[in-house]
Amino acid sequence: MYKRQLIEGTYTFRLTVTDDDGAIGIDEVQVTVNPIPNIHPIAFAGPDTIIYLPTDSTQLIGMGTDEDGTITEYLWEQIGTSPSIALISDPSIPDPTVNGLVGGTYTFRLTVTDDSGDVGTDEVFLMAVSYTHLRAHETVLDLVCRLLLEKKKNHI
Repeated sequence: MYKRQLIEGTYTFRLTVTDDDGAIGIDEVQVTVNPIPNIHPIAFAGPDTIIYLPTDSTQLIGMGTDEDGTITEYLWEQIGTSPSIALISDPSIPDPTVNGLVGGTYTFRLTVTDDSGDVGTDEVFLMAVSYTHLRAHETVLDLVCRLLLEKKKNHI
Protein backbone atom coordinates (compact mmCIF):
# COMPACT_ATOMS: atom_id res chain seq x y z
CA MET A 1 0.00 0.00 0.00
CA TYR A 2 1.28 3.46 -0.71
CA LYS A 3 1.01 6.59 1.41
CA ARG A 4 -1.38 9.23 0.15
CA GLN A 5 -1.96 12.73 1.44
CA LEU A 6 -5.54 12.74 2.72
CA ILE A 7 -7.49 15.84 3.53
CA GLU A 8 -9.78 16.16 6.53
CA GLY A 9 -12.86 13.96 6.25
CA THR A 10 -14.21 10.44 6.61
CA TYR A 11 -13.17 7.77 4.11
CA THR A 12 -14.47 4.24 3.52
CA PHE A 13 -12.07 1.66 2.13
CA ARG A 14 -13.44 -1.63 0.75
CA LEU A 15 -11.41 -4.78 0.27
CA THR A 16 -12.82 -7.46 -1.99
CA VAL A 17 -11.12 -10.84 -2.29
CA THR A 18 -11.94 -13.82 -4.46
CA ASP A 19 -10.58 -17.27 -3.74
CA ASP A 20 -9.73 -19.95 -6.31
CA ASP A 21 -13.28 -21.41 -6.07
CA GLY A 22 -14.83 -18.06 -6.97
CA ALA A 23 -16.07 -17.28 -3.45
CA ILE A 24 -16.02 -13.57 -2.69
CA GLY A 25 -15.36 -11.86 0.63
CA ILE A 26 -15.85 -8.18 1.26
CA ASP A 27 -14.87 -6.02 4.21
CA GLU A 28 -14.91 -2.29 4.79
CA VAL A 29 -13.08 0.01 7.14
CA GLN A 30 -13.88 3.61 7.86
CA VAL A 31 -11.01 6.06 8.45
CA THR A 32 -11.51 9.55 9.84
CA VAL A 33 -8.81 12.12 9.10
CA ASN A 34 -8.86 14.88 11.68
CA PRO A 35 -7.49 18.38 11.11
CA ILE A 36 -3.91 18.97 12.14
CA PRO A 37 -4.04 20.54 15.64
CA ASN A 38 -2.64 24.04 15.96
CA ILE A 39 0.73 24.36 17.66
CA HIS A 40 0.57 27.15 20.23
CA PRO A 41 2.82 30.15 19.70
CA ILE A 42 5.74 30.82 22.01
CA ALA A 43 6.39 34.25 23.51
CA PHE A 44 9.80 35.39 24.72
CA ALA A 45 9.74 38.62 26.75
CA GLY A 46 13.51 38.95 26.80
CA PRO A 47 15.97 38.74 29.64
CA ASP A 48 15.39 40.25 33.07
CA THR A 49 16.89 43.75 33.00
CA ILE A 50 18.46 46.17 35.45
CA ILE A 51 18.64 49.91 34.89
CA TYR A 52 20.37 52.41 37.12
CA LEU A 53 18.55 55.59 38.08
CA PRO A 54 18.45 58.42 37.13
CA THR A 55 17.87 56.58 33.82
CA ASP A 56 14.11 56.10 33.84
CA SER A 57 13.47 54.26 30.57
CA THR A 58 14.58 51.17 28.68
CA GLN A 59 13.56 49.08 25.71
CA LEU A 60 11.78 45.76 26.11
CA ILE A 61 13.02 43.17 23.63
CA GLY A 62 10.38 40.57 22.91
CA MET A 63 9.62 38.13 20.17
CA GLY A 64 7.16 35.43 19.26
CA THR A 65 7.43 32.28 17.19
CA ASP A 66 4.77 30.06 15.68
CA GLU A 67 5.86 26.71 14.28
CA ASP A 68 2.81 26.25 12.07
CA GLY A 69 1.83 29.80 11.18
CA THR A 70 2.59 33.42 11.92
CA ILE A 71 2.39 35.80 14.85
CA THR A 72 -0.38 38.29 14.14
CA GLU A 73 -0.43 40.31 17.36
CA TYR A 74 1.85 41.42 20.19
CA LEU A 75 0.59 42.85 23.46
CA TRP A 76 2.74 44.15 26.30
CA GLU A 77 1.22 44.94 29.69
CA GLN A 78 2.54 45.80 33.10
CA ILE A 79 1.57 43.35 35.82
CA GLY A 80 0.56 45.30 38.92
CA THR A 81 1.08 48.98 39.61
CA SER A 82 3.99 48.82 42.00
CA PRO A 83 6.32 50.65 42.28
CA SER A 84 4.58 52.91 39.71
CA ILE A 85 2.69 52.67 36.46
CA ALA A 86 5.17 52.74 33.59
CA LEU A 87 4.34 54.16 30.18
CA ILE A 88 4.71 51.60 27.38
CA SER A 89 5.41 53.49 24.14
CA ASP A 90 3.51 51.09 21.86
CA PRO A 91 2.26 47.89 23.52
CA SER A 92 1.47 46.30 20.13
CA ILE A 93 5.06 45.97 18.89
CA PRO A 94 7.73 43.43 19.93
CA ASP A 95 10.21 46.01 21.24
CA PRO A 96 8.55 49.04 22.87
CA THR A 97 10.21 51.51 25.20
CA VAL A 98 9.01 51.81 28.80
CA ASN A 99 9.28 55.24 30.45
CA GLY A 100 8.63 56.79 33.84
CA LEU A 101 10.43 54.14 35.86
CA VAL A 102 11.22 54.79 39.51
CA GLY A 103 13.19 52.64 41.96
CA GLY A 104 11.81 49.13 42.34
CA THR A 105 10.97 46.00 40.40
CA TYR A 106 8.47 45.85 37.56
CA THR A 107 6.93 42.87 35.82
CA PHE A 108 5.87 43.07 32.19
CA ARG A 109 3.96 40.37 30.31
CA LEU A 110 4.19 39.78 26.58
CA THR A 111 1.26 38.00 24.93
CA VAL A 112 1.60 36.85 21.34
CA THR A 113 -1.33 35.69 19.20
CA ASP A 114 -0.98 33.46 16.15
CA ASP A 115 -3.03 33.30 12.96
CA SER A 116 -5.28 30.63 14.55
CA GLY A 117 -6.09 32.84 17.55
CA ASP A 118 -4.00 30.86 20.06
CA VAL A 119 -1.82 32.76 22.51
CA GLY A 120 1.50 32.36 24.28
CA THR A 121 2.78 34.48 27.16
CA ASP A 122 6.04 35.24 28.91
CA GLU A 123 7.05 37.68 31.64
CA VAL A 124 10.16 39.74 32.24
CA PHE A 125 11.35 41.50 35.39
CA LEU A 126 12.79 44.98 35.11
CA MET A 127 14.59 46.41 38.10
CA ALA A 128 15.27 50.13 38.47
CA VAL A 129 18.06 50.52 41.01
CA SER A 130 19.19 53.62 42.83
CA TYR A 131 22.47 53.75 44.64
CA THR A 132 20.50 55.03 47.65
CA HIS A 133 19.22 51.45 48.08
CA LEU A 134 22.70 50.31 49.05
CA ARG A 135 23.10 49.04 52.60
CA ALA A 136 26.30 49.63 54.53
CA HIS A 137 29.19 47.61 53.03
CA GLU A 138 27.00 46.38 50.14
CA THR A 139 28.28 46.52 46.58
CA VAL A 140 26.05 47.27 43.60
CA LEU A 141 26.24 43.58 42.67
CA ASP A 142 25.14 42.63 46.21
CA LEU A 143 22.23 45.06 45.92
CA VAL A 144 21.10 43.66 42.58
CA CYS A 145 21.29 40.07 43.85
CA ARG A 146 19.38 40.98 47.02
CA LEU A 147 16.62 42.75 45.10
CA LEU A 148 16.31 39.95 42.54
CA LEU A 149 16.07 37.34 45.28
CA GLU A 150 13.43 39.39 47.11
CA LYS A 151 11.41 39.77 43.90
CA LYS A 152 11.66 36.10 42.99
CA LYS A 153 10.67 35.12 46.57
CA ASN A 154 7.63 37.42 46.47
CA HIS A 155 6.67 36.22 42.98
CA ILE A 156 6.45 32.52 43.92
